[in-house]
Amino acid sequence: MKAFIEQALVTMMERNCTRQVFSQRFRGIIDRYNAGGTENEEYYDKLIELMEELKAEQKHPDAEGLSEEELEIYDLLVAGKS
Repeated sequence: MKAFIEQALVTMMERNCTRQVFSQRFRGIIDRYNAGGTENEEYYDKLIELMEELKAEQKHPDAEGLSEEELEIYDLLVAGKS
């Protein structure tokens, strides 16, 4: 599962650099697990939750009626205003 998520994140970030937040969350989940701060069941629950959010994010361009490139530009513009 870990390798699958890592590959999905690489692919998603190649298409839209603003998706780094997903990679950071994933790294945090892994770091907490490696540090012993997460029970196995909680670790898997967090990974499943992240996978569901990744699936939703992959559908985001279509939902917005934008191409991947247009969504990236939009995300960068919105991020610059926050």
